[in-house]
Amino acid sequence: MTAEPSEGTVIAEGIFRFTVEEHPQGSEMWRITQMDDGRVHIQSLMSAGQRVLYGLVLMTNAAGAPESLTLQIPPEDGQQMARGATLQFTPGRVHGFIEGTTGRATVDLAVPPGTLPYPASIAMHCLLGRALSLTSESDQTLSLCMIPVPNGPTAAPTIQTATVTNLGQEEVDLLMATIPAVHLLIEMPGLPPQHAWFDEHQ
Repeated sequence: MTAEPSEGTVIAEGIFRFTVEEHPQGSEMWRITQMDDGRVHIQSLMSAGQRVLYGLVLMTNAAGAPESLTLQIPPEDGQQMARGATLQFTPGRVHGFIEGTTGRATVDLAVPPGTLPYPASIAMHCLLGRALSLTSESDQTLSLCMIPVPNGPTAAPTIQTATVTNLGQEEVDLLMATIPAVHLLIEMPGLPPQHAWFDEHQ
């Protein structure tokens, strides 16, 4: 799943571990590679225990705008075909296909200018941090393309307008260091609020 690029330089990598009341729930292994032509390859692999849940690859162009996203879900017991999605991002449009349990569905979605992909990956939310002013005290608005893990052709991307509130700077404890980061609250209609922390490197 999600093959490594054959070129480029790894600029960051790590593991996010998810816990609920200190009980392990899963992990995200991620890696960011600067390609030789200036594009950026962001790769994430989601796991629960020893089971791989899905893999994601997001490519940006040299200017940092999203180009493509690939989602792969390994076959479960009794399934012969893997599920997934391949999406391309062009100005004003998201297009591609979703491969679900009941077949393939085409995606062709008009999107507002500046819309960012928002898949189920912490590492890939770095695009959101780069699109925001981390010093502004005013609420900011972003258009996000929500990309669900597909269970079938109806699991298509949707567009959400997110309101982002700066909750101030906090110290975030990492395994090897404590770093200052800006705490953001991300709110979208009909969805639970989300929190994110970004440092100066996004």
